[in-house]
Amino acid sequence: MKYIKFVSMFLIVFLLFGGLSLAQKREDNEEARKKYDQAKKMIYEKDWEKAIESLKYILDRLEESDYLDDSLYWMGYSLNKLSVSLENLEYRLEIQKEALEHLNQLIEGYSESSWVDDAKFLRIEIAEDLVKKGLSTYRKYINGSLEGVEDLKVILPEQELKLVALDALLNIEEEKAFPILVKMVKEEKDPKLREKAVFVLSQTDHPEAIPVMVKLATDDPDEKIQELAIFWIGQREEKEALEPLFHIYEITTKPKLKESVIFSISQIGSKKATDKLFEIAKNDQDKKNRKKAIFWISQLEDEEAVDRLLKLFDAEKDQELKEEMIFSISQIGNKKARDKLFEIARSDKDKSARDKAIFWLSQEPSEESFNFLADLYSKTEDVEIKKKIIFSLSQHMEGKLGSKVVTKMIEMAKKEKNLELKKEIIFWLGQSESDEAIEFLKEILEKK
Repeated sequence: MKYIKFVSMFLIVFLLFGGLSLAQKREDNEEARKKYDQAKKMIYEKDWEKAIESLKYILDRLEESDYLDDSLYWMGYSLNKLSVSLENLEYRLEIQKEALEHLNQLIEGYSESSWVDDAKFLRIEIAEDLVKKGLSTYRKYINGSLEGVEDLKVILPEQELKLVALDALLNIEEEKAFPILVKMVKEEKDPKLREKAVFVLSQTDHPEAIPVMVKLATDDPDEKIQELAIFWIGQREEKEALEPLFHIYEITTKPKLKESVIFSISQIGSKKATDKLFEIAKNDQDKKNRKKAIFWISQLEDEEAVDRLLKLFDAEKDQELKEEMIFSISQIGNKKARDKLFEIARSDKDKSARDKAIFWLSQEPSEESFNFLADLYSKTEDVEIKKKIIFSLSQHMEGKLGSKVVTKMIEMAKKEKNLELKKEIIFWLGQSESDEAIEFLKEILEKK
């Protein structure tokens, strides 16, 4: 009976206010964004299992969202990180294989995604680990686009033998193996063999390995070889990697290579590396590079980096970059970052920045954020800001704050003078199964 009553009330509200399909579509998009941001927060906290759970929700249930390519990359990344912590070798290998499946889906299905290059690098890393554990079939991923070749031994027997020979060089004395590798990367015509040679070269401790890799990164005619060289330089120790990466960043003019360098710098995690990321975020002429640097800064576990990011936001004038920084601030999760979001939502001169801050605050179902948004609603006269707050609060009517949110929204509806806003609050209350919300709708409908 309660269910029938609820459905009846909901249908009446629908007929009165309409727009259910549009609202549902908007709600689905916001849900995808919410789950994605939850996953990113869990990745930041290294809680791989919870990150995987949120990403799986997007991939399984929100297939029309704008976050599929991003989610595929971070699913592969999180699965790989989870596998490292597993003691059971068989289970670890299965998880790594699953990670590769998601990366392949991204690479093959979203070729224009900005995550494809990162996915290819990560795929190489995972495949190399699998090959070392005896699963030679995954060698095809170490060698770039050979993934479409089903039977290398039949179709490319000579190439397969050379690949095996390159693998064997990993076990040969470096002084003897090094000149062979250098000759391969300089003279070999087959790009797949060159890619493999770059990997083997990157694993050596020969004193000339880094200079050769830098030369490849800056001068090689094959951009894929350049990207691979940058990636593998970034996997070296800080004292070996940073100066070469800084040098490559300064002299290259190719946007994709600059992005690759930013990623590699971010993986090192030292103060010197962080300083470089901030330099790029603040001064780079290419806005895309600045955004990339800002994103990777948000992944650092560094209190000083938080302070610097907040100061960078205050000094920034560009709206797009400010929005990127708001997202980064929201991912940090500590009190200082949350207070900054409160400040932006309350008083930033840029209305778009205020909207973004309100949205990110709404993704954290905390008592503090709820109280702030409710208070802000009562104090602002801006209709668009009020709409943002209404929607933000409505997303938590069924969570741990559900009862408080419903009560507050009913109070807002009763006090609100603006008919448009009052209608919007009532619409969202109509989507709650709360008895209190149903009684409020009943009052409206029975009012003479």
